[in-house]
Amino acid sequence: MAERLTFIHAADLHIGAPFRGLRALSERWASRLVEAIPEAYERVVSAAIDNRVDFVVIAGDIFDTARPSYADYLTFFDGLSRLDAEGIPVYMCTGNHDPYTTWQRDLFNLPGNVTMFSADKPSFALYRRDGKPVCVLGGRGYYNQTWPGDACIAEGVTRAAANEALGEDAASAPFGIGVIHTGLDLDPNKAPVAPAKLLRAGFDYW
Repeated sequence: MAERLTFIHAADLHIGAPFRGLRALSERWASRLVEAIPEAYERVVSAAIDNRVDFVVIAGDIFDTARPSYADYLTFFDGLSRLDAEGIPVYMCTGNHDPYTTWQRDLFNLPGNVTMFSADKPSFALYRRDGKPVCVLGGRGYYNQTWPGDACIAEGVTRAAANEALGEDAASAPFGIGVIHTGLDLDPNKAPVAPAKLLRAGFDYW
């Protein structure tokens, strides 16, 4: 029987988004949408638990601002703790709205089930099920709120680099996933990268 992998991929949660423009038109709908964002995140967490997925991937812009409120942090970390209690790993990278340098680690420490990919260079992780290598993950997040125009966020995030960094077990894992926050080549301001480059990286999914 073929190996099977289940995961949830979320991105651009933008917890804490104020919907200022909409608020000028409708206070009621703006307030409803502010509530809808944490509700949607809670549904992601609940779906992961209910479906017993292998892991959850969150690919940047978890928060809407580089300085989220304590309540926004609490919302996000409560979800991580629920997943941790169920033994579900989380792999995440930072985005332009919540870059690596602004994460307030003095407020909360990431639970043991969470891997945050580095922002200054590619980093890698190996997911195991019952001790068996199942999936290699490679990623890189935003270090600051802007991505340098002369650098490629996907550079070095390849299956070959992951295998080399993680050792012999990684090569036997049947699946590979890349995790970055990008507008591909459609958005020149959001860490642009051509889809063709990602396809050559050796991963099964981005």
